[in-house]
Amino acid sequence: MRRSFIRILPGDRVKIEVSRYDSTRGRIIYRLRNKDSND
Repeated sequence: MRRSFIRILPGDRVKIEVSRYDSTRGRIIYRLRNKDSND
């Protein structure tokens, strides 16, 4: 059930959503902007 693919690199800050049924599993829902990034 993959809706979209978020490209991330090591060091990127991300927002995750943790499963309410199993707290050891989650998914990345948003990639946060880095303050030192030029994009």
